[in-house]
Amino acid sequence: MAVQSEPWLSWTSADYREIEQYDAWEAALNDSHLRWDLSRRQGSSFTGLMGLKDFGGLRVVRCDCSPCSGHRASRQIRADGGEYFGALLLLDGQERVRQNGHDALLRPQSLMIWDSTKEIDFAVDSRIRKITVFIPNRPSYQVASLRRHCGEVIDCARGIPAVVASHLTTLAGELESIDHLAGAPTVDLTVELIAAALDAREDQSLTVAQRELVAAIESDILENLADTELTPAVIAQRFSISKRYLHLLFARTDRTVCEFITGNRLERARRELGSMATGESITAIAGRVGFGDPAHFSRLFKQRYGVSPRDFRRR
Repeated sequence: MAVQSEPWLSWTSADYREIEQYDAWEAALNDSHLRWDLSRRQGSSFTGLMGLKDFGGLRVVRCDCSPCSGHRASRQIRADGGEYFGALLLLDGQERVRQNGHDALLRPQSLMIWDSTKEIDFAVDSRIRKITVFIPNRPSYQVASLRRHCGEVIDCARGIPAVVASHLTTLAGELESIDHLAGAPTVDLTVELIAAALDAREDQSLTVAQRELVAAIESDILENLADTELTPAVIAQRFSISKRYLHLLFARTDRTVCEFITGNRLERARRELGSMATGESITAIAGRVGFGDPAHFSRLFKQRYGVSPRDFRRR
C-alpha cells in the first residue's frame, strides 16, 4: 500500500481531462486500495471521487465511482508492502467479488472481508458508493476472526452488523475533521466492531464453551507452529479431547485443523522471506516455522502463492 505523506487525501476525476480520467483513476486506486490491474474500458469518460485517511496503519477509504473491474494477481500482491484485510461496506450500487473460489454479490448495506495476500477479482456494473477499511495483519487486531470469515457477505440491516455499518458510514463522513494522531481509540473501536459483527456469524451449533475451546486451541497452535510434531493427535491429547471431537469442532468453523496449521505456517514463512532483515536460508526459515521437509514446503508455498520461495525472496 502506498504511504501518503498527508494525513488526509482527496481525489476527483474532475481534476483531469476526459481522456485522462480512467488512467488517473487506476493510479489513484493503486495508491489507495493496494495494487490492482484494471480492465480497459470502452470510451474514455470516467468519473470518480475518493477520500482517504491513515490512522496509525489502519486506512479508511470512501469511494464513489463509475463502472469498472480489476484483478489482483501474484505480481500485484508481491508489490504491496504489507498484509491487510479489507472490510468493504457497500452503500449504493452492486459489486461482484471473487476470491478463493467463492463468488460474492454485494448489495447496499452488505459487508465483506477480503484478504490482500490472495488473488481476487471485482466487477462493478453500475455506479457505486462504498467504504473500505484496510486492517493490517497484526496480532493486536483480531485477525483470526477476519481470516475465518473472508469471502462471506454480511447483511448489515439489523443487529450488530447494523451498528458496524452506521459506525463506518459516520467515520468515513468525518475523515477530514478527525485528527489522525488522536484517532487511535477510534481505530481500535472500528476493528473491534467489525470483529464483533463477524463473530455474530459463527456457527450457532457451537456453544459458547466450544467457541472458547476453539479459540484456545488456535492460540496454542500459533504458539507452537515451529514444532514439526504438531499434529491433530498431539493437539487433542494436549486439550484432553478425542481427535474425532477436535476435527468436529473445526469442521463447524469451515476449515480443518491441518488447514489451519499449514496456512499459518505458510503465512509466517512468507513474512520471513519478505523481510529484508532476515538473512537465513530458505531451508532454515522453513524449519523454523515447522516444515521439516524443504521440498514439501516449496511445493506448498508455490501452490498457495503462485511462485517458489526462492523467486518470492528474489522479487
